[in-house]
Amino acid sequence: MSHNMRRINSSHPAIAALRIVGDIGNPLDDNVDLIVQLADGRRFSFTAFTPANLTRLMRRRLSFVSPGLLVVASLAEESLIDAIEDAVEQGIEQFGVLQR
Repeated sequence: MSHNMRRINSSHPAIAALRIVGDIGNPLDDNVDLIVQLADGRRFSFTAFTPANLTRLMRRRLSFVSPGLLVVASLAEESLIDAIEDAVEQGIEQFGVLQR
């Protein structure tokens, strides 16, 4: 997996920067790490999974646990931005992993 980092734009006033870490193979069946920097300086990380990716990862497993889990319809920028903005609106502290 590559460690490329790419910025995507959010117009949400609380979000100073939103970055995708790594490359996306199949936008409908993959996962990707995200780093969110808020305007107040705090940073949170997430991993966005598509339903197909979760289904594939769950084969022969009884459970799946991932800190900062986001489920998105696809790994398109629009879906990723929507999920992060939703997390911010609902209280990002509940969902993201605080980076120190």
